[in-house]
Amino acid sequence: FDERSGTAQAKDLLTKTDLACQEKAASILLDRIPGSSLLGEEDVAPGTDAAKRAAESAFAGTDACVWALDPIDGTANFVDGLPLSTISVGAVACDGDAPRVVAGVVYDPHRDELFGAVEGGGAWVSERGGARRPLTASSNQLEDAIIYAGAPPTLRALAPSLRGIAAVAPRARTMRLLGSAALMLAYVAAGRGAAYFECDLAAWDTSAGCLLVAEAGGVVTDASGNPYTPLTRQIVAAGPGCHAELLELVDSVGGARLDDEA
Repeated sequence: FDERSGTAQAKDLLTKTDLACQEKAASILLDRIPGSSLLGEEDVAPGTDAAKRAAESAFAGTDACVWALDPIDGTANFVDGLPLSTISVGAVACDGDAPRVVAGVVYDPHRDELFGAVEGGGAWVSERGGARRPLTASSNQLEDAIIYAGAPPTLRALAPSLRGIAAVAPRARTMRLLGSAALMLAYVAAGRGAAYFECDLAAWDTSAGCLLVAEAGGVVTDASGNPYTPLTRQIVAAGPGCHAELLELVDSVGGARLDDEA
Protein backbone atom coordinates (compact mmCIF):
# COMPACT_ATOMS: atom_id res chain seq x y z
CA PHE A 1 0.00 0.00 0.00
CA ASP A 2 0.96 3.66 -0.29
CA GLU A 3 0.36 6.22 2.41
CA ARG A 4 -1.48 9.34 1.33
CA SER A 5 0.89 12.13 0.37
CA GLY A 6 0.84 15.44 2.20
CA THR A 7 0.53 16.22 5.89
CA ALA A 8 -3.21 16.84 6.21
CA GLN A 9 -4.01 13.21 6.92
CA ALA A 10 -0.71 11.37 7.13
CA LYS A 11 -2.37 8.43 8.93
CA ASP A 12 -5.08 8.01 6.30
CA LEU A 13 -4.03 5.07 4.15
CA LEU A 14 -4.67 4.59 0.46
CA THR A 15 -4.26 1.19 -1.19
CA LYS A 16 -4.37 0.05 -4.79
CA THR A 17 -7.54 -1.82 -3.81
CA ASP A 18 -9.26 1.47 -2.85
CA LEU A 19 -8.52 2.84 -6.30
CA ALA A 20 -9.56 -0.34 -8.12
CA CYS A 21 -12.82 -0.60 -6.15
CA GLN A 22 -13.71 3.02 -6.81
CA GLU A 23 -13.00 2.68 -10.53
CA LYS A 24 -15.17 -0.42 -10.81
CA ALA A 25 -18.01 0.98 -8.69
CA ALA A 26 -17.99 4.28 -10.55
CA SER A 27 -18.36 2.59 -13.92
CA ILE A 28 -21.41 0.67 -12.68
CA LEU A 29 -23.07 3.57 -10.86
CA LEU A 30 -22.62 6.18 -13.59
CA ASP A 31 -24.01 3.74 -16.14
CA ARG A 32 -27.00 2.98 -13.91
CA ILE A 33 -28.29 6.59 -13.98
CA PRO A 34 -27.24 8.54 -17.09
CA GLY A 35 -26.22 12.08 -16.23
CA SER A 36 -25.34 11.22 -12.63
CA SER A 37 -21.97 12.17 -11.16
CA LEU A 38 -19.58 10.80 -8.57
CA LEU A 39 -18.26 12.16 -5.28
CA GLY A 40 -15.63 9.54 -4.55
CA GLU A 41 -13.22 9.68 -1.65
CA GLU A 42 -10.22 8.72 -3.74
CA ASP A 43 -10.73 11.70 -6.08
CA VAL A 44 -10.44 14.20 -3.23
CA ALA A 45 -7.26 15.56 -1.63
CA PRO A 46 -6.74 14.63 2.03
CA GLY A 47 -8.01 16.85 4.80
CA THR A 48 -11.20 18.26 6.26
CA ASP A 49 -11.27 21.43 4.18
CA ALA A 50 -10.75 19.62 0.88
CA ALA A 51 -13.53 17.13 1.67
CA LYS A 52 -15.91 19.94 2.62
CA ARG A 53 -15.20 21.88 -0.57
CA ALA A 54 -15.56 18.77 -2.71
CA ALA A 55 -18.99 17.97 -1.27
CA GLU A 56 -20.25 21.53 -1.62
CA SER A 57 -19.07 21.62 -5.23
CA ALA A 58 -20.52 18.20 -6.08
CA PHE A 59 -23.99 19.00 -4.74
CA ALA A 60 -24.22 22.55 -6.15
CA GLY A 61 -25.32 23.50 -9.63
CA THR A 62 -26.87 20.16 -10.56
CA ASP A 63 -30.30 18.61 -10.38
CA ALA A 64 -28.98 15.12 -11.11
CA CYS A 65 -28.09 12.28 -8.78
CA VAL A 66 -24.68 12.38 -7.13
CA TRP A 67 -23.21 9.10 -5.90
CA ALA A 68 -21.31 9.54 -2.61
CA LEU A 69 -18.90 6.61 -2.63
CA ASP A 70 -16.36 5.25 -0.20
CA PRO A 71 -14.86 2.19 -1.90
CA ILE A 72 -13.26 0.93 1.32
CA ASP A 73 -14.47 2.53 4.52
CA GLY A 74 -12.01 1.33 7.15
CA THR A 75 -8.87 1.13 5.03
CA ALA A 76 -6.55 0.87 8.05
CA ASN A 77 -8.51 -2.19 9.19
CA PHE A 78 -8.33 -3.62 5.67
CA VAL A 79 -4.55 -3.15 5.50
CA ASP A 80 -4.00 -4.95 8.80
CA GLY A 81 -6.40 -7.77 7.98
CA LEU A 82 -9.13 -6.78 10.45
CA PRO A 83 -12.57 -7.79 9.11
CA LEU A 84 -14.06 -4.36 9.79
CA SER A 85 -14.28 -2.55 6.46
CA THR A 86 -17.18 -1.84 4.13
CA ILE A 87 -18.23 -0.35 0.81
CA SER A 88 -20.60 2.60 1.19
CA VAL A 89 -22.72 4.18 -1.55
CA GLY A 90 -25.30 6.92 -1.08
CA ALA A 91 -27.53 8.33 -3.82
CA VAL A 92 -27.89 12.07 -3.22
CA ALA A 93 -30.70 14.00 -4.90
CA CYS A 94 -29.82 17.62 -5.65
CA ASP A 95 -33.09 18.76 -7.21
CA GLY A 96 -34.47 20.60 -4.18
CA ASP A 97 -33.49 23.39 -1.81
CA ALA A 98 -30.85 21.18 -0.20
CA PRO A 99 -29.21 17.87 -1.11
CA ARG A 100 -30.76 14.80 0.48
CA VAL A 101 -29.94 11.11 0.51
CA VAL A 102 -32.66 9.10 -1.21
CA ALA A 103 -31.06 5.65 -1.19
CA GLY A 104 -28.02 4.00 0.27
CA VAL A 105 -26.22 0.72 0.75
CA VAL A 106 -23.42 -0.44 3.01
CA TYR A 107 -21.88 -3.77 2.09
CA ASP A 108 -19.82 -5.79 4.54
CA PRO A 109 -17.88 -8.28 2.40
CA HIS A 110 -16.47 -10.07 5.45
CA ARG A 111 -19.93 -11.17 6.63
CA ASP A 112 -21.63 -10.93 3.24
CA GLU A 113 -24.24 -8.55 4.66
CA LEU A 114 -25.81 -5.88 2.47
CA PHE A 115 -27.53 -3.09 4.42
CA GLY A 116 -29.92 -0.98 2.35
CA ALA A 117 -32.39 1.86 2.72
CA VAL A 118 -34.67 3.97 0.55
CA GLU A 119 -36.06 7.32 1.62
CA GLY A 120 -39.53 6.63 3.00
CA GLY A 121 -39.19 2.91 2.30
CA GLY A 122 -37.47 1.63 5.42
CA ALA A 123 -34.14 -0.11 5.98
CA TRP A 124 -33.15 -3.75 5.76
CA VAL A 125 -30.24 -6.16 5.69
CA SER A 126 -29.84 -8.94 3.13
CA GLU A 127 -27.96 -11.84 4.65
CA ARG A 128 -26.39 -15.01 3.30
CA GLY A 129 -28.92 -16.90 1.27
CA GLY A 130 -30.69 -13.72 0.17
CA ALA A 131 -33.08 -13.36 3.11
CA ARG A 132 -34.02 -9.71 3.72
CA ARG A 133 -34.73 -8.63 7.30
CA PRO A 134 -36.10 -5.18 8.30
CA LEU A 135 -33.89 -3.05 10.52
CA THR A 136 -35.03 -1.40 13.73
CA ALA A 137 -32.82 0.89 15.78
CA SER A 138 -32.36 0.15 19.48
CA SER A 139 -34.68 1.80 22.00
CA ASN A 140 -32.17 1.43 24.84
CA GLN A 141 -31.53 4.29 27.21
CA LEU A 142 -27.93 5.54 27.46
CA GLU A 143 -27.17 3.57 30.62
CA ASP A 144 -28.06 0.32 28.82
CA ALA A 145 -26.50 1.24 25.50
CA ILE A 146 -23.42 0.24 23.54
CA ILE A 147 -22.11 3.48 22.03
CA TYR A 148 -19.78 3.68 19.03
CA ALA A 149 -17.31 6.51 18.56
CA GLY A 150 -14.74 7.53 15.99
CA ALA A 151 -10.98 7.09 16.08
CA PRO A 152 -10.12 9.97 13.74
CA PRO A 153 -6.80 10.01 11.86
CA THR A 154 -6.28 13.77 12.27
CA LEU A 155 -4.91 15.59 15.30
CA ARG A 156 -7.52 18.30 14.69
CA ALA A 157 -10.31 15.82 15.47
CA LEU A 158 -8.53 13.77 18.12
CA ALA A 159 -8.96 16.06 21.14
CA PRO A 160 -12.74 16.55 20.83
CA SER A 161 -13.22 12.85 20.13
CA LEU A 162 -11.35 11.88 23.29
CA ARG A 163 -13.36 14.39 25.33
CA GLY A 164 -16.57 12.89 24.02
CA ILE A 165 -15.46 9.36 24.81
CA ALA A 166 -14.38 10.35 28.33
CA ALA A 167 -17.77 11.96 28.96
CA VAL A 168 -19.88 9.14 27.55
CA ALA A 169 -18.02 6.06 28.77
CA PRO A 170 -19.02 6.38 32.47
CA ARG A 171 -22.69 6.87 31.52
CA ALA A 172 -23.09 4.13 28.91
CA ARG A 173 -22.97 0.36 29.27
CA THR A 174 -19.78 0.29 27.18
CA MET A 175 -18.16 1.83 24.11
CA ARG A 176 -16.66 0.49 20.90
CA LEU A 177 -14.42 2.05 18.24
CA LEU A 178 -14.56 -0.08 15.08
CA GLY A 179 -12.72 2.16 12.63
CA SER A 180 -15.44 2.24 9.94
CA ALA A 181 -18.08 4.95 10.12
CA ALA A 182 -20.35 3.21 7.61
CA LEU A 183 -20.21 -0.07 9.51
CA MET A 184 -20.96 1.56 12.86
CA LEU A 185 -23.92 3.43 11.36
CA ALA A 186 -25.22 0.21 9.81
CA TYR A 187 -24.92 -1.50 13.19
CA VAL A 188 -26.84 1.31 14.90
CA ALA A 189 -29.58 0.89 12.30
CA ALA A 190 -29.62 -2.85 13.01
CA GLY A 191 -29.84 -2.40 16.78
CA ARG A 192 -26.35 -3.81 17.28
CA GLY A 193 -25.49 -0.95 19.57
CA ALA A 194 -27.58 2.14 20.16
CA ALA A 195 -25.59 5.15 18.96
CA TYR A 196 -22.54 6.56 17.20
CA PHE A 197 -20.90 9.97 17.28
CA GLU A 198 -17.92 11.54 15.53
CA CYS A 199 -16.84 15.11 14.90
CA ASP A 200 -15.38 15.17 11.39
CA LEU A 201 -16.78 12.95 8.65
CA ALA A 202 -17.39 13.30 4.91
CA ALA A 203 -20.45 12.63 2.75
CA TRP A 204 -18.95 9.39 1.43
CA ASP A 205 -18.57 8.16 5.03
CA THR A 206 -22.08 8.99 6.19
CA SER A 207 -24.64 9.32 3.40
CA ALA A 208 -25.70 5.67 3.21
CA GLY A 209 -25.32 4.92 6.90
CA CYS A 210 -27.24 7.93 8.12
CA LEU A 211 -30.16 7.05 5.86
CA LEU A 212 -30.06 3.51 7.27
CA VAL A 213 -30.36 4.86 10.83
CA ALA A 214 -33.16 7.29 9.97
CA GLU A 215 -35.17 4.70 8.07
CA ALA A 216 -34.70 2.22 10.93
CA GLY A 217 -36.41 4.65 13.31
CA GLY A 218 -33.32 6.35 14.67
CA VAL A 219 -32.39 10.02 14.88
CA VAL A 220 -29.44 11.60 13.06
CA THR A 221 -28.32 15.18 13.72
CA ASP A 222 -25.27 17.36 13.87
CA ALA A 223 -23.74 18.45 17.18
CA SER A 224 -26.32 21.25 17.54
CA GLY A 225 -29.29 18.96 16.96
CA ASN A 226 -29.94 20.06 13.38
CA PRO A 227 -31.18 17.32 11.03
CA TYR A 228 -28.55 15.49 9.00
CA THR A 229 -27.82 16.45 5.39
CA PRO A 230 -25.04 15.12 3.16
CA LEU A 231 -23.05 18.25 4.04
CA THR A 232 -23.17 17.48 7.78
CA ARG A 233 -19.72 16.62 9.12
CA GLN A 234 -20.55 16.34 12.85
CA ILE A 235 -22.61 13.23 13.44
CA VAL A 236 -24.72 12.09 16.38
CA ALA A 237 -26.77 9.08 15.26
CA ALA A 238 -28.79 7.08 17.76
CA GLY A 239 -31.91 5.16 18.55
CA PRO A 240 -34.82 7.18 19.93
CA GLY A 241 -34.15 6.04 23.50
CA CYS A 242 -30.80 7.75 23.93
CA HIS A 243 -30.26 10.38 21.21
CA ALA A 244 -31.34 13.39 23.26
CA GLU A 245 -29.27 12.45 26.33
CA LEU A 246 -26.24 11.52 24.23
CA LEU A 247 -26.41 14.74 22.21
CA GLU A 248 -26.59 16.87 25.35
CA LEU A 249 -23.74 14.98 27.01
CA VAL A 250 -21.43 15.00 24.00
CA ASP A 251 -22.10 18.65 23.19
CA SER A 252 -21.41 19.68 26.79
CA VAL A 253 -17.74 18.83 26.21
CA GLY A 254 -17.57 19.66 22.51
CA GLY A 255 -17.12 16.00 21.72
CA ALA A 256 -18.83 16.06 18.33
CA ARG A 257 -17.48 19.29 16.91
CA LEU A 258 -14.03 20.50 15.92
CA ASP A 259 -12.61 23.04 18.36
CA ASP A 260 -12.06 25.66 15.64
CA GLU A 261 -15.67 25.25 14.48
CA ALA A 262 -17.29 25.49 17.91
